[in-house]
Amino acid sequence: FAKLNALLLPIDAMLGDYPEIVLDDDSAYYVNQGQAVQVSNAPESGKLRMYKEDDSFLGMGRIDEDGKVCPDRLLKLVE
Repeated sequence: FAKLNALLLPIDAMLGDYPEIVLDDDSAYYVNQGQAVQVSNAPESGKLRMYKEDDSFLGMGRIDEDGKVCPDRLLKLVE
């Protein structure tokens, strides 16, 4: 299986055209609960990729009319 795993791309490989935002642990917690959060380094509008500080991919989000980061599609990885 190791050789096959080496051929797999990361789940977010096809999303490279979207801006990336890194959420601290508190913000990531609330986003995972479906809540919008205020993030200082967020783009002004559009869709984006969301990551936790440990570089794990959370899912896709968007910027709402209040400038908050809202979750759109979240990913729950099972280890």
